Amino acid sequence: MLYYATYRLKEGKWKPTLTFENKRKGRRTIKSCAEEKGYIIAKTEEELKRKKRWEDIFEAHRREHNKKLEASMRRQKEIIKALRQILNIKEIEKMFSALPEAKDGGEAYKRGRDKEILELRFGLGDKWYPRTLETVGHSRDLSGGTISQIEQKYLKKLLPPEEVKKVKYLLRKYFLEESKPPDPDRYLLKHKTFEREVLI
Repeated sequence: MLYYATYRLKEGKWKPTLTFENKRKGRRTIKSCAEEKGYIIAKTEEELKRKKRWEDIFEAHRREHNKKLEASMRRQKEIIKALRQILNIKEIEKMFSALPEAKDGGEAYKRGRDKEILELRFGLGDKWYPRTLETVGHSRDLSGGTISQIEQKYLKKLLPPEEVKKVKYLLRKYFLEESKPPDPDRYLLKHKTFEREVLI
């Protein structure tokens, strides 16, 4: 039986159709040429063409997905930069050091915990990026509501009301960006009309 095969070249185009009588041997040969670009093996030329069309659709969606992802990551970086301009880590440290001396070890522990919660929540210092209330709460064995109360308590001390509103707006914007575009493969696999034999 004759098998038809092709694979993607580096520039994204398809290699002219190759034929093999032994599928296993043909797969080994074509796999060594395809590297990471992927290949297709089919029983008929018509099936090969159909699979190539679908692979082209997949590839177009992947490129579009990656573009959206890159744009989203750029916007996230801009939001983090804006947050850090409003919420300066040094100002937060100054605020905590200006608080009255802790009465006992428990209070001192809570202050240290609250400072770290603010850093985690807003992605300050070496914490890199903001976290949701639930994520921060889970890491400290607290509820999201408790984290929100701690956040409000210190934001009011640190910033005027207009700046607090701006911080909340930036956080909402960040988490909207964080809901990344869906994986194109998952979406397209639900709508496929043939059994894929593409190994990538």
